[in-house]
Amino acid sequence: MLSDQALIRIADAADPTAYGLSAVFSIVELPTISLTSPNGGEIWNYNETATVSWTGTNLPAYVYIDFSADGGQTWSGLGYGYGTETGGSAEVYVPYMSTENALVRVYDYYYEGVMDESDQVFTVNVPPVIIYYPYGGESFYNKSLTYVSWLAAGDISLLNIELSSDNGQTWQSVAEGIDPTLGYYCWTVNGTPSGSCFIRISDAADPTRFGLSAMFTILETPVITLNSPVGGEIWNTGSPYNISWSYDNPSASYV
Repeated sequence: MLSDQALIRIADAADPTAYGLSAVFSIVELPTISLTSPNGGEIWNYNETATVSWTGTNLPAYVYIDFSADGGQTWSGLGYGYGTETGGSAEVYVPYMSTENALVRVYDYYYEGVMDESDQVFTVNVPPVIIYYPYGGESFYNKSLTYVSWLAAGDISLLNIELSSDNGQTWQSVAEGIDPTLGYYCWTVNGTPSGSCFIRISDAADPTRFGLSAMFTILETPVITLNSPVGGEIWNTGSPYNISWSYDNPSASYV
């Protein structure tokens, strides 16, 4: 019986007039939950976030989210999401698991059976090469030293690294025959200054298997000119003096 005025009474079996009452509590309907996304046919990409959403009734403040890569035979935790009594959504990190038989389920931890999973399987793509750095938005001076880092598929034996300074229209070699298990490569920036630069890392045996970095910028190598002192000045110990300089590259920020 549903009620918002429920009580529990505990009495002496031999003398029912001797009893105690609980505080008032509510009896509500069992929660229901329905997963709305992903519900089949979606494509998730590793190293991105994806949305899990649900609707329901009498739901708690948060629900648990599980992921299966084998059509529901095994499950692993993907996190949890906050919502309201009638549903919610959560952004989750796509797992490192290439599969065409992915499922997601959401459930109320406190009520066994209050659970729903994807109606059909969906796909998770893992690129052959995932570039972690540059991650996008960086600015590098030409001729400066930086690095490139990645995660490559286990069946790749050698990698080639290339640079594009024209939004991917043309590519120049940075390095060839790199051991993918190293995970990084120290790189002396050598390219045409541009705000539309990308790094491409590909399987040396199959260039169609590659990963792309996000866009970054290569700046002209700055030239600094010291304006003061220029020679002939006399400085006294303990006295303040002005040192001034100028750049031919306005993007330079400090010396």
